[in-house]
Amino acid sequence: MPQTLSLPSPDGRRRVFKGLWEAIWRHRARTLSALALLIMAKVTGVAVPLVLKAIIDRFSQPQQMTQATGAQALLLVPVLLLLGYALLRFAGTLFTELRDLVFARVTQRTVTGFAERSFAHLMALTARFHTQRNTGVLIRDLERGTGGIGFLLGAGLFTIVPTLVEFGAVLVVMAAGYSLWFTLIIMLTFFVYGGFTMLMTNKRELRQRKVNEMDSAANGRMVDSLLNYETVKTYAREAFERERYAAICAQWVEGSVQNQRALSVLHIGQSAVSRLLSAVRSGDPLTTLVTIPGQVVLGQMLQAAARELGAPELAVPRKIIHIAKIPVLGTGKRDYVTIQKLAEELAQAAAGKS
Repeated sequence: MPQTLSLPSPDGRRRVFKGLWEAIWRHRARTLSALALLIMAKVTGVAVPLVLKAIIDRFSQPQQMTQATGAQALLLVPVLLLLGYALLRFAGTLFTELRDLVFARVTQRTVTGFAERSFAHLMALTARFHTQRNTGVLIRDLERGTGGIGFLLGAGLFTIVPTLVEFGAVLVVMAAGYSLWFTLIIMLTFFVYGGFTMLMTNKRELRQRKVNEMDSAANGRMVDSLLNYETVKTYAREAFERERYAAICAQWVEGSVQNQRALSVLHIGQSAVSRLLSAVRSGDPLTTLVTIPGQVVLGQMLQAAARELGAPELAVPRKIIHIAKIPVLGTGKRDYVTIQKLAEELAQAAAGKS
């Protein structure tokens, strides 16, 4: 018989989250410690690329390093900088493992407490319930429930919270060091991505519940048939039991395929949202600094050469700015940090004149 599945009521959801909150509050010291370690791990993760950028910038200007530290201490600076970078990366892993270690007792106590209360509830039920029991379905539902409690604790604290922390840290870094457009695009991507995920997840929830029902039914049919092995053998019902089990498995396969289809649509949509919105600013025109006068003629020559070679239009510089001399380092190599700053200043000046 096909079953009509419905979503859990708001009261049921409130009871679940209330129970999780009580478990967290009961172990608030460990929970706060785990959250502190989590935030430290995320902060170090965000700081790693910033420190690497600072190291590269410092090595790109050895003259300033010599003036600031002296010729004798200059040899120790690269070693110390690289050592600090390695320690910072190690700290991210260390804080993550310490977080899992601190919070492990909270998760296990909550899961075992839920299992103990469920067992006590089953033992308090009447004999009528147990005579009509379906042992396989009951055990499977209990396993799924205890596993879900542990997942909700981990997902709520160690997925949602760190995502918000990392999102805020990235916004601060982007707003402080780059154009405001990048910050706005990141915020737009985050809200569109989150809204799409919630919409598709709510639609997929019914399919997942159907798969869970079929999984429990299949497990229940197998366990109950084995528990009543003598009865099945006495009445020679092996083939009949196998057909019933195969029918449930066929429904489980169909439900799993539909659930996977919905999950694939969710993942494809998430990828499309993140890629399309992140590509809004990825097609910025290239800027080239040249020491040869005649930017217009040079630009036309570059475009003609690119067409002949079959190069894409994005590979052709749109802005060609004439300067007297390309900045170089004391070693004779190009000073890319100064070149970048010079290109930004000249581009802003050209935009102001236009």
